[in-house]
Amino acid sequence: MDNAWFDANTFGALYGAIGGGGLGIPMGVGGGLAGGILIPRNIGRRWVLRSLLIFAALGIIQIGFGLFALSRGQPFGIWYAPMLCGALCVLIPSPLYPVFKRLYAAAAQRQQRAGEHTPGTAEP
Repeated sequence: MDNAWFDANTFGALYGAIGGGGLGIPMGVGGGLAGGILIPRNIGRRWVLRSLLIFAALGIIQIGFGLFALSRGQPFGIWYAPMLCGALCVLIPSPLYPVFKRLYAAAAQRQQRAGEHTPGTAEP
């Protein structure tokens, strides 16, 4: 296609590799840290919840770019990779936000109950 913004094959491959890996790895590591270490210990609530919102916002931006490219008649290789990465960045963290929020509330409750029953004190 003569009016393509970039070489469609190269852009699609590089965007998928760099964009997918550049966002997928931090999302996976952050999710593993949050679910396995941070949430059970009630640590990093603000960081974890904000990172979910940031990833979702980055996904919306990518979807917007993909839709803009599609509306301008760009080839498949230019609009598909941003749309796929964006959809994954929205569809993975968005449902986790209320779940993580609820888990943090439960962890805070457990900590509060554990603080009420400190070792060496008599039970009420």
